[in-house]
Amino acid sequence: MTKSDRCSNQLFEFENNNKKFINSKIIKSFLKEEKNYALYKQAICTPSSKNKNKLDEEFKKHLFYIRFVSLISKTIHFTAVKYDISINDQNKNSPIILNAENDESIPLLDTFEVKEEGYENIYNGDAETIEDITSNKEIANALSLLTNTQKKTLKLKYVDNLAFKEIAVIMNVSQQAVSKNHKLAINKLRSLLQEQ
Repeated sequence: MTKSDRCSNQLFEFENNNKKFINSKIIKSFLKEEKNYALYKQAICTPSSKNKNKLDEEFKKHLFYIRFVSLISKTIHFTAVKYDISINDQNKNSPIILNAENDESIPLLDTFEVKEEGYENIYNGDAETIEDITSNKEIANALSLLTNTQKKTLKLKYVDNLAFKEIAVIMNVSQQAVSKNHKLAINKLRSLLQEQ
């Protein structure tokens, strides 16, 4: 019997006697790599403490890698879930304020007057600023007192009809920052318009 045949028989016998162990996912993933399979084969065919130690060391590295990837994956998953819950809570606590009714039971959005000429251009995204969509001087004055970031947020949200997520990409900020700017802008507009 050749050395190769003897090795094949030893592998077959070991695998036959340890089917549950060999068929476990972690062992299968470990033995998929040629280097690890060669170490496994060497430890079975020519058993020595040196060969077994080499195999054990590689398996420990593999196990650490699997556990590390699993930990990172779970961390990312739970962080994403926590972030999603936070955004949902924030959206519940801060609904779209322009659709909310003001003190006179009129939605704030309805107080914006759209200029008749150039109306089509606005909805094609041609309005350069949020002030371009109103002919009402009080609203235009109130809008002019907002920061550039707040104006841009309102324009992208209400003129270009973009979601906070899309605005965040365009402005290169987080979705939370967009939501915060939006809320600040609406609150400032509301207080400025109530003062007039």
